[in-house]
Amino acid sequence: MYLESAPIGIAGTGRLAQALGRILREQGEPVVSIAGRDAGRTRAAAEFIGGVEPASFGSLPRHAGRFLIAVSDRALEEVARALAAGCPAGGMALHTCGAAGEEALECLRERGVACGTLHPLQTVAAPETGAAALEGAAFAISGDPAAAA
Repeated sequence: MYLESAPIGIAGTGRLAQALGRILREQGEPVVSIAGRDAGRTRAAAEFIGGVEPASFGSLPRHAGRFLIAVSDRALEEVARALAAGCPAGGMALHTCGAAGEEALECLRERGVACGTLHPLQTVAAPETGAAALEGAAFAISGDPAAAA
């Protein structure tokens, strides 16, 4: 299935985004780019993950078919709209925000994107220790069947 092998783009450059990005890359997942508001912070996050290109939110859909949105709760809908504006039909998006369900990604769902949530039940104090902290952690997962799978 296309979704299982599509390149992954990460929206957000914080602790959780970086830790999950590194875990995905180490597991052989095709993480190709990371997007953020600040160019310097985005470059640093790309370097931390390794092997990914920095991007803007609007350009992320040109690089990826699967999206991990790891931004603050208050930025979630704005980032989802930026992704939807350039997103071709199809794909998958998961967000890590704790205060919203997959309905926060409705603008992406309207584009045919399978949407869901991936919320770790573990705090991430720093990207460097986050990957280890998330190993074996439980995650709350919900959403469209293709996204939840």
